[in-house]
Amino acid sequence: KQIVYVAQTEGAKEIHVVNLSSAEIKNIAKGENPAFSPDASRLAFSNGKDVLVYDLPSGKTRNLTGEKNTAVFEALAWSSDGRLIYFAKDGNLCRVSTLAGQDQVLLFDHLAASPVAPTVGKLAVLPGGKAILASLVTDGLYAQATDNILALYDVETKLMENMVDANAWSLSGDETCVFFAVGGSIFRFDIASRKKEPLCSGNAPAISPDGKALVYLYKEKPLDENDLWLRPISVSKLAAWFEKQRRGI
Repeated sequence: KQIVYVAQTEGAKEIHVVNLSSAEIKNIAKGENPAFSPDASRLAFSNGKDVLVYDLPSGKTRNLTGEKNTAVFEALAWSSDGRLIYFAKDGNLCRVSTLAGQDQVLLFDHLAASPVAPTVGKLAVLPGGKAILASLVTDGLYAQATDNILALYDVETKLMENMVDANAWSLSGDETCVFFAVGGSIFRFDIASRKKEPLCSGNAPAISPDGKALVYLYKEKPLDENDLWLRPISVSKLAAWFEKQRRGI
């Protein structure tokens, strides 16, 4: 098992991978937005100009985009089969093949509808690759409770649907719902029905890969330090568990 993180060293961002068994730390490259492939054998990242893929077994790096100009990258996400990488670049949603490379495709231009529009941020590819969850970063553009909108991009129709105001969010292990925070509360959002339900107070929720635990930040008073809360429970029982907590059962 491995963990990837970005370290700030001498004014530059570097991607490091930690082996949890040996505690060995490997410096991969200068860059950011790292994302493991589904089989964890490759690592995609951006370097301020291109999207690259590092092969962990061989130690070799491939440049998939071959750009000449610098750009702002926000997030990278793999398709479930590892053949495609979706990424947010200069506020737009793009895609590139990991097989051929150099075939970058612009999927969603955030300025196409309006000169002042949200930019694309965090991404997650849904099963089958037919839809992509995305954060649309409004950053004060509109009068709303959050600076982010959780949206769904349909790959076939090429339409972006705004679903719900949401800050930090996490896709469930079964990829059917999203847990998100807004206004100091955590909600569960069902993607199919587009319905949300309140769960508890807190921020920055994250679901474990197996879908059996929810971790989030919570503080009782505004000036308190955040505490890290962990709920070791399956996604299917999570809503019922929180309901019992509210009732004091």
